[in-house]
Amino acid sequence: MENKIIKFESPYIFRYRNDVTRTLEEIENQYVFFPTRDSLNDEDDSDPKNINFQKSKIDKKELYSFLLKRFPDERTKNTFAKEQSEDSIIDYVEKSIPHFISFWGIACFSKMPYTNKKIWDEYANYNKGVCLQFDYSLDKEFFDGLDRMKYSPEIKPIDFNPLDSGNAIMDIFYLKKDTWDYEYELRLVKPKGNRKVHYNEKTLVNIVCGYNCENDYVNKIIDIAKKYNPKVGVFKMEKPENINKARLIPKNYSAIEQATKN
Repeated sequence: MENKIIKFESPYIFRYRNDVTRTLEEIENQYVFFPTRDSLNDEDDSDPKNINFQKSKIDKKELYSFLLKRFPDERTKNTFAKEQSEDSIIDYVEKSIPHFISFWGIACFSKMPYTNKKIWDEYANYNKGVCLQFDYSLDKEFFDGLDRMKYSPEIKPIDFNPLDSGNAIMDIFYLKKDTWDYEYELRLVKPKGNRKVHYNEKTLVNIVCGYNCENDYVNKIIDIAKKYNPKVGVFKMEKPENINKARLIPKNYSAIEQATKN
């Protein structure tokens, strides 16, 4: 078996999770939960206030016609036409922006492996949780749209004009202040937030339990891997003696196989 645990480059990415029941359910059922922006830990993340709707540059008649053509069937098109008019369309679109952003679900990953203590503290309950290692090349459908976050001192408003901006409004999901750049985040955004999205079981290659992870929780991880995904390596991290260095203890057969090839 190829040793994947030491590979911290593409196509490997990492997802940190707390030591809670939901994490066990996610691993067992091979899914990722996609919350909406309202559940994120940064209030500026994907904030609709950072969308600069350029209403002064938009012809309301042209916008109304443009939106009517986007409806998939006559029934919804006619309903929209009864409720909105050329005079109301600018106000309608402006008020719809927050609802549009809340429609999308967001899942966060990192390029940084299990050696980043700050991420462990922030997202995995101070090393009591786990770090999941994925190979995104093994499920291209699930990871379609995976992209890096762009960090800057301040988040500049995004100019948005539905008539000529295309999907520029989606950029709002990939911007954060540089105070978060230690996360080295990659992000997936999918429609219909607050739902579970399943991935191919092959894409989860390893699970690293933090050095403060309780033995009972580690054993539950081992049992789940054995029953539902025996090719997944399960490791327990020893408390590092040096920054950005850690020793992993294999906890199942797949992990032992990988460790012997190190």
